[in-house]
Amino acid sequence: MIKEQLTEKIKESMKAGTSDRTNILRLAMNAIKNREVENRGKGIEVELTDDDVIDVLMKEVKRRNESADVYTQAGRQELADVEIAEVAIIKEFLPEAISAEELDKVVTAAIAKTEAKEIKDMGKVMAEINPQIKGRADSKTVSDLIKNKLGL
Repeated sequence: MIKEQLTEKIKESMKAGTSDRTNILRLAMNAIKNREVENRGKGIEVELTDDDVIDVLMKEVKRRNESADVYTQAGRQELADVEIAEVAIIKEFLPEAISAEELDKVVTAAIAKTEAKEIKDMGKVMAEINPQIKGRADSKTVSDLIKNKLGL
């Protein structure tokens, strides 16, 4: 379970005295716990699955990447570098990223299977692809590739 791995890495980081890493790992764990609290508020008393944890961590990565982009555009490279370093630490707990070639094959196969021809078919294609690439590719990248393949 990813959550248990994260807890162990927090302990290791605390023992090693790496406060920056410890803080980043704690923030990731807090995001997971916040999702659990949200679920309890909805009446769901089940602990998060690895897929749920991957969703939470992917959102954290996306948020930090967006922040890094904003910092870079504002000329604050030192802050962007901090965000990028945080992304690298969080990605340690995500599945290995899918290669561009493999992603291309998955998208091509999904377009063929769903017989997608235009933009309104994009939802069907995404629904077909998501289980195969969960946590391994950014949805914006996938979306852009689908649009490119559909000629949009």
